[in-house]
Amino acid sequence: MSSMQTTRDSKVPYPATQAGYGPASPAKGVLNVNKALGSFVRGALVAGIVLVTASSGWAQVAGSVVNDVGTAVPGARVEIWSAYPGGTILNAGSTNGAGAFSLPSPAPANFDLRVYKPSSGKPEFYPSVIRNLAKPVTNVLAILSPLGNVLYSPEVRSYWDTTSTYLGSRLKSGDVLEAFDPTGVLCGLAASAGNGGFMMYVVGDDGMADGIHEGPFAGETIDFKINGLPAQTPVVWFPLGNSQNHHLAGSSISYGVTASGAADGNGQQGTNALLSFQFTNTGSVTDSFSYSAAIPTGWLITYPVAKLPSVTLAAGASALVDILIQIPPGTPDQTVTVTFEASSRTQGTVAAGVTTDLSVTTPTDVASGDGGLLPSQFALAQNYPNPFNPETEISFSLRVAGHVRLEIFNLLGQSVTVLVDGYRPQGVSTVHWDAHDAHGNVVPTGIYFYRLTQDNQSQVRKMALLK
Repeated sequence: MSSMQTTRDSKVPYPATQAGYGPASPAKGVLNVNKALGSFVRGALVAGIVLVTASSGWAQVAGSVVNDVGTAVPGARVEIWSAYPGGTILNAGSTNGAGAFSLPSPAPANFDLRVYKPSSGKPEFYPSVIRNLAKPVTNVLAILSPLGNVLYSPEVRSYWDTTSTYLGSRLKSGDVLEAFDPTGVLCGLAASAGNGGFMMYVVGDDGMADGIHEGPFAGETIDFKINGLPAQTPVVWFPLGNSQNHHLAGSSISYGVTASGAADGNGQQGTNALLSFQFTNTGSVTDSFSYSAAIPTGWLITYPVAKLPSVTLAAGASALVDILIQIPPGTPDQTVTVTFEASSRTQGTVAAGVTTDLSVTTPTDVASGDGGLLPSQFALAQNYPNPFNPETEISFSLRVAGHVRLEIFNLLGQSVTVLVDGYRPQGVSTVHWDAHDAHGNVVPTGIYFYRLTQDNQSQVRKMALLK
């Protein structure tokens, strides 16, 4: 067997010229495609680390870069743009071994932040663009999402160009190009070397009756994308052809997002307030969005989801997301504004400035006579006992009768069980929980949240199950 031959279970080394551009002879090997295409998630402003202090005349830009499961990405290139992709780079650098970066940039003005992981072979991640940041900013979190992999087929040809564009500007270093067959299988992958240049190996189906679909058959079409955006009309596939000069231009298909805040929320000092925001994909195609929230008091904000906050929505679809806010003990009664933003994966389109008010009050004491709550207001008491094993009581009071919902969540924000979902009279109610989920299974030791909701009011408290 020659060095260029291989079995279907071994990989051909990725061509060294992959990151370059210009005509090249297609390597004869066997390539195949992982059908799972990673989503391109735009980074979000979230609580982060303060690395440095801005110097006179300059504004500091600092933060960190992680992958979609929160692992640090060292060696990522971080670029500060006056406007991406049509502006200029004001400064650039790389993340350290912990995925952190710190760069000075001329002040004042807003800017765009572009992040990608350089590669001499197959690119690992989609680039990330965060738009309309204001200097200084020391808590940027950029999220890089992984790309698919290439397996085998002996049917290979190459495409190249030196003038391709993305959103009206020539390709930049780190821009990602992909090719897909009519069934959506990824059959080509490359990173641009910059200045409009790329060279990509595209593979077709090997015709074997093994149930593995590597790419298109002769006469079928392939679609190209740049950074997740459709690049042009389909191209007819002919296997084992010569390399082809092919201009690509990333389109500006409609992408956008709108958001709305929930009705004013309520919380108590020393507890967790849970607010909900809804946002909608107003674009013409399926897109992924990241989202974040901010509060001027500096209270800790968390997102009750398993991964970093992002969601994929079809065109016109909406998502309801929860924001957990930890209110410190001793906080005086006040009303604060929580600001929400959501952004598109491909263009960083931001729906910013969506707000809702959070009213903070002193916790209502449990009455000494009957163990109930003062019935003059909507309030959720701390469960008793807490910690508990294996049973606990949860009491709440209603100012007016009506439909209420009392739900238990785990630390990942996943619903465990619903204790109440129906009418309750004015006054005090007490509910028993025996540490079982909605399917009757005993839940494990850990921290749980319980949320009481009535109309536009909601309160959250935390409890601990110890065994």
